[in-house]
Parts: sequence; C-alpha cells; structure tokens
Amino acid sequence: IGLDGFYRSMRGFFNFQLQTEIVFRIGALNLINPFDLDGRYHFDLTQHDERRAAQKLAKIASAETHGDSLQHVVHNGYRIDLPGLWTKEALPTKGTFLCTYHTQGGRKTAKPGLREQFARNAFLLGFN
Repeated sequence: IGLDGFYRSMRGFFNFQLQTEIVFRIGALNLINPFDLDGRYHFDLTQHDERRAAQKLAKIASAETHGDSLQHVVHNGYRIDLPGLWTKEALPTKGTFLCTYHTQGGRKTAKPGLREQFARNAFLLGFN
C-alpha cells in the first residue's frame, strides 16, 4: 500500500488504539497525504511529530478556506474554534487535538499547487 491509501486503509483494519500506536511508530508526518486530507485526525500534542502534523493541517486549511475545512475541532476534550495563532506559531505542547478535515466543495475546490508546496516543504516521505 502506498502513502496515498495507507491512512484510509488503516482505519478499516485497526481499532482507534492500534491506529494511534501505528501513527506514533511511523510518524504522523509520514502518514498524512496532503493531496487527500479528508478524514478524522487525532494528535497527541506532547509528541513533536504529531504537533507539527497538526500545525501543517491547520495551515493548509487556513490557506485553502480560511480554516473552514477543519470541523469538529476539539482541544483537550473541549470544542473550540481553531485559534488563528495555531497557524502562525507553535501549538500547545500538552494535550490532544482532534479534528475532521473536509474539503469544502469536494476535490474540485482543493488547491493542488498549494498542497504540492506543502507536500514538498512540510511532509517527510514520498513527495520529492
């Protein structure tokens, strides 16, 4: 399985606890496909790699739709509006961050050039 389908496939085979362990071992930045972001995410902000991945996801959402692509945003068990600072500065280093990424209007509204730029500059594997 390539990176394109790994995360989606993993959700079909493993329970949430095992998914979390797999993401920890492989690294969130290695698993996120910026060309197919739609889905539910759970980040442990105490883990540097997961914190960076969460920030990259927030930055893409902000650049594409001014943050509207991130839905059901939860920080430490509380629903929040995504703070604008999270796209510019470091995220908190404690707690959890959960969200759902939904490309508004479907794939036709995604900005491939922007996502390619993020793929080359922000994510680790498979986009050179």
